[in-house]
Amino acid sequence: MNIHAVTSQTLKVYNICPKACELRKECFCKDSKGLVATPQRGVKFRYCKDASMYEQEVKAFFCDETKNPIFSKSCPIQCRNPKCSKDLANGIDSMDTLSFYGGKLKTSCWLLSAGNDAYADFWCNQMEDDLLVEGYRLCPFACEGFY
Repeated sequence: MNIHAVTSQTLKVYNICPKACELRKECFCKDSKGLVATPQRGVKFRYCKDASMYEQEVKAFFCDETKNPIFSKSCPIQCRNPKCSKDLANGIDSMDTLSFYGGKLKTSCWLLSAGNDAYADFWCNQMEDDLLVEGYRLCPFACEGFY
């Protein structure tokens, strides 16, 4: 489908919305750090990290693609989407900056893989601030063997 916008190019939906279209490998398993729409609920917007505080039954409801497609597609790590398993991730870790200790330390999956074993061992088992998931869930390849 073509999108005609304020640009000289004709853009395709999959270029603008790779997460929804699931075509770009680097976007397969990336939780949104911004607000995610949860229409038809009392709270109209939530963060992916909110799911970390839900009881399993509530989390299963929000992560059900048939009931909450926007949330479940925007939060595949929190929702433990099977496509994000190490076996299916095609060797690609998150490209985002990872934040730890209230934003006092910033790192990335690449730095975890390039650093020494003690560095990876420590940070792979810490809770990332923005998404409230362990580093090894965001960087399964960089953290292989350290969790």
